[in-house]
Amino acid sequence: MERIWKRFTDNLHAAALLPVYTASETGYIPSCPDGSWLFSGICSFHPGTGLSGDKVIKNVTNLFFLMKYGWVELIHAGKTSPGCWKNIRYGSIDPEDSRVCIFSSYSHGNRVPEYVFYYLQKIRDAGFEVIFVSSSLLDAEDVERISGYGGMIIETENVGLDFSSWRAGLEEIGHGRKCSAVLLANDSVLGPLYDLGPIMKKMRSAKYDIWGMTENCQIKPHVQSYFLHIGPEVLRSGAWEGFWNSIQLFREKKMLVRRYEIGFSSFFREIGFQIGAYVPYDAVIRKKKIPGIRRFFFLNPSFDYWDVLITDFGFPFIKREIFRKARSGPLGTSKWRAVLEGHTEYPVELISDYLKYLDSSGVSGYLRQETAGFQGI
Repeated sequence: MERIWKRFTDNLHAAALLPVYTASETGYIPSCPDGSWLFSGICSFHPGTGLSGDKVIKNVTNLFFLMKYGWVELIHAGKTSPGCWKNIRYGSIDPEDSRVCIFSSYSHGNRVPEYVFYYLQKIRDAGFEVIFVSSSLLDAEDVERISGYGGMIIETENVGLDFSSWRAGLEEIGHGRKCSAVLLANDSVLGPLYDLGPIMKKMRSAKYDIWGMTENCQIKPHVQSYFLHIGPEVLRSGAWEGFWNSIQLFREKKMLVRRYEIGFSSFFREIGFQIGAYVPYDAVIRKKKIPGIRRFFFLNPSFDYWDVLITDFGFPFIKREIFRKARSGPLGTSKWRAVLEGHTEYPVELISDYLKYLDSSGVSGYLRQETAGFQGI
C-alpha cells in the first residue's frame, strides 16, 4: 500500500501542475510562440508531416489554445531555447540497411559511468551501430573508450533532454529513412539484466511498428521513451521526419515529457502505426491482482514494481532513479542486490560503482531533489 499511496500523491502533484493533454486535431501538437495575446493567432502548427489529408486548424486564437491546453502550456509554449550547437568528436555511419542505436547520455563531472559502457557493449552485441550523443563535454579517455564500439560520438548542448540528443543523432543519418531499424535509448536505466536477443526476437514476431519495454499510464497511456525500437515503415514515413522537425526545445522538463514522451506515442498511434510494449501495463496490474486501481489512478511499473518486472517478466532493466530515491527513503529498494543476484547475471558491482560515482561527483543530494515527484522519462 505504501507504493500505491506514493503513486497516488505523485499523480495529484502532476495533475496540479500540468493541464490535461490530448494529442490534438492538428495531426500534431501546436506551439504558441507568444503567450501574451489571447486573441492573436497561433502562428505555428508544424504541418508537413507528409501524411495524406493532414489536418490543420486555421484561425485558432490563443484563447482557444488556453481553453484547450491550459495555462501552463500557453505560458511556456514560446519559451524555447536557441538552436543547439553540435560537435562530432568521432566517426560516421553508413545508414544503408543498418540497425542504428542513438544513445543519449549526460554525465555529471564529464565522466561516463561504468554501467554505460556495459550497456553500449550489449547494444553492439544485439547488432546495432551506436551513435553516442552526450549533452555534457566528454573526457578524452571516455571518447577513446566509446570509439571502440565504432559508430559516432557527438557532443551537444544540454537542452531538450533526450529528444534533443536523439534528433542530433538522427540528423546525421538522414533521420534513419534508409535504416532497417532505429533504437532510441538513454542512460536512465542500468542493464541489460538479460540478453536482449530473445526480447528483440519476440517483439519482431509481434509486428509492432514501434515498441518499447514498458508502458506508463500517468496522464495518458504511452510507451516509456528510455528504450524505443522504430521499424522501417515508420522511418520511411513523412510523419517520422515531420515529428523531429517539429521538436521545440523547451526549458521545462515537465513540458518536454508531456509533449514528446507522451506525445510521441499519441501521435504515431493516432496516425495508424502499431505501438506496443514488451511488458504491457495491464499485465503488471493483473499480476499484482489490483485491477480496480486502474479506475482511480495509475502507477509507473518501472518504478513502483521494478522488482516484479524483473522476477516475473524477465524485464532487462532497472531504472537509475530507483537508486537515487533509495538514498533518501527506499520503496523496497533495499533488496535490489538480492533480486538481481537471484534472478539475473548482471554484474552488481556496476551498481555499487554507480552509487560511489554519485557520492564522488557530489550530486547525489541534488539528484534526489531534481527527480522528486513526477516520474517521467
